[in-house]
Amino acid sequence: MSQSRPPYVQLISILLLLLTALGVVLFILPLQERTAGLVEARANQAALTQMLETELSQLAALQSRLSSGELRESVLESSVPVGPSQAPFIDEISEIAEARGFDLNAMNFSTSTSAEFGSMLTASANLSGNFENLDELLTSLENATRALRVLSMNIQLTGDSSMVLNLNMEAYYQ
Repeated sequence: MSQSRPPYVQLISILLLLLTALGVVLFILPLQERTAGLVEARANQAALTQMLETELSQLAALQSRLSSGELRESVLESSVPVGPSQAPFIDEISEIAEARGFDLNAMNFSTSTSAEFGSMLTASANLSGNFENLDELLTSLENATRALRVLSMNIQLTGDSSMVLNLNMEAYYQ
C-alpha cells in the first residue's frame, strides 16, 4: 500500500527546492551584505555627527572668546591710539586732575621713539591742588584710559596743604 507519486511531482519539488536555494543566494545574501554595509555607514555617520558636534561646541567657545578679544582690542586701541592724539590726552589729564581737585596749569609735549616702548608722547604737566588729594590723583593716572608712565614728579608745597605738582610722563601711541 504504498502509493506512488507521479514522477513530475518529485521533479516539481526538486525545482521548487532549487528555486528557493537560488532565491536565497541571489536575493537574501546580497540583502544581508547590503544591510551590514548600511549598518556600518550608519555607525560612521554617528561618529561623524559626534565629531561635528564637538567641533561646533569648540567653535562656539572660540566665538565667545573672539567677542571678548574684540573688546580687549578696542580697549587696547584706546590705551595706545594711532598717532600722538595730543588733544584727547590733554582732555583726559585735565578731567582726571579736575575730578581730584587739581587744576591743570600747563602742559608741554614732544614725540619720540624707543626700541623698548615704541612711539611715545612725552609730556610735562604743571598741576596745583591739595596735597591730601595727591594719592587719589596718582592712582587715577595709573588707571587712565590711555597707557602712560610717570617718569618723574616734583612736589612744591605752597601753603598748609596746597601744592604745585610737576609731572613728567610718557603716553604711548601706534
